Amino acid sequence: MSRRRLRTLILSVVFFFAIHGLVLDPALAAGSNGRMGGSYGRSNRYQHTINRPRQQHRPARARAPIRVVYPSRLRTNRYRSYNNFHHANGEQISGELSVVTSPDGMTNVVRKHDTHPFSDSRYSASDVVLAAGITAVVTKGVLNQKKREKHHDDDDPSRHPLGPGVSVWSLTACLNVPDKNDPTSIIHRLQRLADTTSTANREGLQHLLAETSLELSRQVEKGTIMSVESRYNHFRSGDQSLVRAERQYNRISTKERSKFDRESWGSYNGKTVRDNFKEEESFVASNGNATLALVQIHLVIEGNSMQPFGQRQVETRMMLKEALVQLSGDVTAVADCVVAGEVLWAPQQEQEVMTEEDVYANYPMLWQLG
Repeated sequence: MSRRRLRTLILSVVFFFAIHGLVLDPALAAGSNGRMGGSYGRSNRYQHTINRPRQQHRPARARAPIRVVYPSRLRTNRYRSYNNFHHANGEQISGELSVVTSPDGMTNVVRKHDTHPFSDSRYSASDVVLAAGITAVVTKGVLNQKKREKHHDDDDPSRHPLGPGVSVWSLTACLNVPDKNDPTSIIHRLQRLADTTSTANREGLQHLLAETSLELSRQVEKGTIMSVESRYNHFRSGDQSLVRAERQYNRISTKERSKFDRESWGSYNGKTVRDNFKEEESFVASNGNATLALVQIHLVIEGNSMQPFGQRQVETRMMLKEALVQLSGDVTAVADCVVAGEVLWAPQQEQEVMTEEDVYANYPMLWQLG
């Protein structure tokens, strides 16, 4: 029994160290990433959809106040006498003559006067109700027409070539890199693009997004992209649409960047930051040159042209190619359509390697391309 217990204990210890020895250090597996992008706010062309100027209305002409005086409630008394048949100024009130006998037996000749509010008008109460109904219908029609004109203005292609509102679109692609030291690999291409592109203005950012889309399209043709994940959010034109879109973009950016230990190279709004910290050489020798790579695109863009490429809508290589071509075409043709955007890639350091376990542990929603 003692030998069996000893054998069980030894096997447990061996399995414990074997399992923990196979698991990479999480900090080492996360590694570093590169980042380039910028945020520049909305272009002047689209400012009217966020802060709409108040329409200047002409002041209405001053009108004399209308005072409506209704008579006191009439008494339903057959013995009522009509003694007040003259105005205050002494003018006689028009009306038919009538003989009224009072309760005490006295007989008086009086002139009846209708005290209804519309008695002196040539229009009856039904005419007034009809006129009010017509006025209400016409007013509602005018308001609806203004609402349609306002909606048409938001959809005006001359002001909104990419559609109404503003959208947040993000793409995460996992690529197979057989040799990370190859100058033609996606890692080296993106680093060269980052070194030669300025993100100090919107034009540089849109050039960066267009070239990144082009590089990923080439990788689609090569078949090196293994899996992707895309997300899309649209915000209709309104006073808070831009704020809500930028908040969503910042949340996505912060969440994705926090999955790495550090940002070894970054250029945002023209400010470049480098971290030249080197990993241990022993880790490099044990992993070789083959690695997986991650490339991410996050942006806030005018319109809704990226709507067909939302979550679980990019599941084939053809759809991925269409999404990249759509993005590249939009940012190239419309010079001021991007509000904010960035490109992330990993690994950034030459000695770092990413494995399938590293990728899918942090990105469980990646969908294998069909």
